[in-house]
Amino acid sequence: MTPGERRGPPAPGRPSRWLDLRLVPVAATVWAGTALAPFVPMAVLGILACLAALLSAGTLLVRRSSSAGVVLAGLLAAVAATAGSAAVREAAEAASPLRQATRPGIG
Repeated sequence: MTPGERRGPPAPGRPSRWLDLRLVPVAATVWAGTALAPFVPMAVLGILACLAALLSAGTLLVRRSSSAGVVLAGLLAAVAATAGSAAVREAAEAASPLRQATRPGIG
């Protein structure tokens, strides 16, 4: 064990580090993508998901040792996952038989 390394819970009176700040850019990307996804057509979301996944893989292949490359690949993977899930969600909503029942003037 090195001098700067600690094991176990933090000492009483010391704040615990429960938030890993490396996750903030990815979380912000997912949050923004989820907030904006309902305003983007389903086809655009699908294309965006595919392009972001390809760019993320390409970034990892080209910039292996760079920490900036890993962060960029993580952000692109977050965009791919968010856009892909939003496209699937919109497709399921469009195919739902309940969508017609909720239109104004029915019932």
